[in-house]
Amino acid sequence: MNFRNLFRRGGSDEQPQPQTDTVAEKPPMIISPDMNITIVLDGQARSVAANHPNHNLVLEAIREERWGDLENLVEIPKAIQTYSEGNVTVNENGDVFFGGEQVHSTIAERITMFFQQGLDFRPLVAFMENLMANPSRRAVEELYGFLENEGMALTDDGCFVGYKGVNADFTDRHSGQFDNSPGTVLEMARNLVDDDARRSCSNGFHVGSQRYAASWATSSGRLLLVKVNPADAVSVPYDGAEKLRVCRYEVIREVERTDILQAPLFAADPLSQAEAEAAEEEDPFDNWLDEDEEEDLYDDYEDDDTPF
Repeated sequence: MNFRNLFRRGGSDEQPQPQTDTVAEKPPMIISPDMNITIVLDGQARSVAANHPNHNLVLEAIREERWGDLENLVEIPKAIQTYSEGNVTVNENGDVFFGGEQVHSTIAERITMFFQQGLDFRPLVAFMENLMANPSRRAVEELYGFLENEGMALTDDGCFVGYKGVNADFTDRHSGQFDNSPGTVLEMARNLVDDDARRSCSNGFHVGSQRYAASWATSSGRLLLVKVNPADAVSVPYDGAEKLRVCRYEVIREVERTDILQAPLFAADPLSQAEAEAAEEEDPFDNWLDEDEEEDLYDDYEDDDTPF
């Protein structure tokens, strides 16, 4: 399955460009034969090596005499601040702030890292905006790391996708009362979801990794791709778990068990058809639970109230 354009927002896919300023004067500069650029801005020499993520944009600005654009292009943190939206800003040292308060987290580190690698960091910024609306401190601090570890990708609008195993009629496996037909949005009061991360199975909607959800669906059920706003994540499990509890999610579509998002976050095409075929040849069912393990799994959950 090709997931390209599945969650694409309207508008251009191009990286945002700096605002043009043709008023500034031409700064002193030199370009070496190997295309390394040295520019003097505000009395300081700034180096733009050939591997600088904005090297080509700097050359383009020089050709077009857009001198006012150079500072934002040369200084990566300033470029992030210029391009970011909402409450997220980055200072000259690369520190990430939300609403004026510095953020120390994995997601903050990724915003700078993605830009330095020339990747689109806007989904990360949107994710942070949504995440900071989550009232749980623990969810804010630990959710992104969990998603990275489980390969649960982000969407352009700052949400994330995961998997859910359900019955053949799209009802949940535990109670059979929750309809999970594609396009359905399921929601419950947040205070009805158990926020104790020490309990791997308890009250609340569960969203998991592909492996976990496929094992829960079994051969007779269905595997679904779902979308969750990080503000609705309630319980991020301790190490070793492959699912989390949420209070709201949207069912995107049913997927085959070989449709696994196996690429880094934000890849334009997380799983091409060729890669899917190759993965299938390499036995994509290797991580599934066998019948005895499935039976043990059901025994573990027989008495809980989990609507997974």
